[in-house]
Amino acid sequence: MPLLVLLMGLLLQHAQAQTNCSDLIYVSQTGSATAPGTIGNPTNLTNALTLVTATKHHIKLLNGVYNFSVTLSLPTNTVLDGGYEIGAGGEWIKNSSLTTELRVNAPLTTSAGNGHYIAVRLNGVTDVYIKDLEITNTRAVAGTSNSRGRSAYGIHVANSSNFFFSRLDITAPAASTGAVGATGANGAAGATGNTGHRSDDDGTNCGGAGGTDDGNGGAGAGGAAGGAGAVTCNGTTTGSAGATGSGSRNGGAGGGGGAGGRDDGTVARGGGRGGNGGAGAVGGNGAPLTPYQGNGDDGVTGSPGNAGGAGTNGTNATATPPAATFGQFFVPGGQGARGADATGGAGGGGGAGGTGHQGT
Repeated sequence: MPLLVLLMGLLLQHAQAQTNCSDLIYVSQTGSATAPGTIGNPTNLTNALTLVTATKHHIKLLNGVYNFSVTLSLPTNTVLDGGYEIGAGGEWIKNSSLTTELRVNAPLTTSAGNGHYIAVRLNGVTDVYIKDLEITNTRAVAGTSNSRGRSAYGIHVANSSNFFFSRLDITAPAASTGAVGATGANGAAGATGNTGHRSDDDGTNCGGAGGTDDGNGGAGAGGAAGGAGAVTCNGTTTGSAGATGSGSRNGGAGGGGGAGGRDDGTVARGGGRGGNGGAGAVGGNGAPLTPYQGNGDDGVTGSPGNAGGAGTNGTNATATPPAATFGQFFVPGGQGARGADATGGAGGGGGAGGTGHQGT
């Protein structure tokens, strides 16, 4: 009989310990937000965190998945303890084969202009112990804050002390990318090609040399000199192409002028085409002549070559942003550098050769 009384006393003491432990708060997936958090009437985790005091602070969570759309901020003295199941007699028993997962679709918060998504936060607290939990930040991170990418955290700790983590599985997504660098400015347009020469009446000047005495085309925007005009008096030869410009925004040179009409005693032909500029316009053809009846007067001046087109936009910057730093938050690197300026437009083509006309 005394042994039976002793056993009954131990069982009663154990039951009271399970039911009336003053430092325990019980949480289940179906717990009510207004429940007291006792073993017989569990509450939810959001309410349990408001019940934590210096003497009532050990939160036990049944196994299963708990979903949240707000950051879970833990107060001082919190013990967050997962992996429990309900055993025989209603006792809560730790089972290492079971998991308790907190899945948090974290909202966006900002600090010093930088964006963050935080699942669980410890800020300005002490004596916090988290164990036997899976913590997953389910937020799909996107967008930028002040052109910087946004970071994501499973647990974020700032200004806190005496915190302990044990047997945790923490998952957070990758941060979003920052904004791309600005596009470089357009290159400068190429210069207009020079005017072609007149023809003469003795066949020694071919008339189509675009430019000055040597028949060169116009220079590009800061580019090299134009190409040479044609010197063959056959009315068809094209002037040479202009050279490529140098420098990040210099255009190519204009092409040389085409050959002028020739004087061969039978037919006086029109001037040839001006040479191509460095990606510039092609010089125009001289107009054809009527049948030759003697030496023609000087040919008319060739038309100017077209201006080179504008350069294309520069490519986006490829410079590596500054390295991320760490204070209370990861600070993303800065925006990429501005793109390089575009290459300049090509010079215009040389003017067409002068056209001889019927003698009188």
